[in-house]
Amino acid sequence: MLPRYLVIIKECVPNLKNHDYGFLAQVLARGINQYFSQIGAKLNLSGMEIVILNFFFDNYQTTVYQTDIEREFNIRSSTATANIRIMVQKELLQQTVDPNDKRRKQLSLTHKSMQLETQLNASKERLEQALLTGMPTSQQQTFLASLELAIKNLHSFNTH
Repeated sequence: MLPRYLVIIKECVPNLKNHDYGFLAQVLARGINQYFSQIGAKLNLSGMEIVILNFFFDNYQTTVYQTDIEREFNIRSSTATANIRIMVQKELLQQTVDPNDKRRKQLSLTHKSMQLETQLNASKERLEQALLTGMPTSQQQTFLASLELAIKNLHSFNTH
C-alpha cells in the first residue's frame, strides 16, 4: 500500500491547475518528514530531534544557542525550549553557561549524539539519492537552484 502522500500525488498531480507549487512543496515536505520520523522511530528520536542533530552536525565548529535553533527552524522559543529540554534529558545535547554572557547557555553535542552522526548522515544521503533518482546532473543542479531561490523568495515574502 502506498503512503498517503504518494496517493495524493498520484491522484492530484495530473489534475493540478496553475502549477500548484505550494501544494507540491507541502507534499514533498510531508514525505521528507515521514522519512525522518521512520528513521527516528528506529533510533528512539523524533523527526525534529533528527533535524536539530543534523543542524549541529552541519555547524559543529560554531557556537550554537537556542536562538539559533529558533531562527533556523522558524519555531517559537517555547517549542525550541521543549525540544532542547527533551534532548538534554536523552543526553543528546548538553547546555553550558556562555563564558562571555552568564545569562546565555551554549548548546553542544554529547558523545552519545556524536555516535549517531554517521548513521544519520547515511540516512540523509539515502533520502537525497531517492529524491534525485532519474534526474540527470543538469536537472539536479536546476532543481537545487530552484529550491534555493524559492526559499529565498519565501523568506523575503514572509519578512515584508
